[in-house]
Amino acid sequence: METVEPREWGLVDDYFVAAEAAAVGAAPAEERALLTNLVWSAKESVLKALREGLRRDTRTVVVEWNARGEGWNPLRCRCLLTCRRFDGWWESSGGFVRTILADRALATPRRVHV
Repeated sequence: METVEPREWGLVDDYFVAAEAAAVGAAPAEERALLTNLVWSAKESVLKALREGLRRDTRTVVVEWNARGEGWNPLRCRCLLTCRRFDGWWESSGGFVRTILADRALATPRRVHV
């Protein structure tokens, strides 16, 4: 989970692969903060699943996402070093972006109200 806030473009240059940077840069200005934080959150999720964290170069994880819709949206990541694929979901609400990824298919998350 990440707070959706503006980030310096240096984060994108230093930690994203070219295709991710191009997609964020081509997005409307009002969506760039969301997409930057989405990609960063997804990369962190995969690196945690690999038990590597930020010790590993974030550019070894490639994030692919679909255009934003309501609720949870499909998300796919690939680890270039291990050739493992991670599928999951992302959503944005309340000023946060959330990513859920696993190396197996996941059902669409549901909100639990308590």
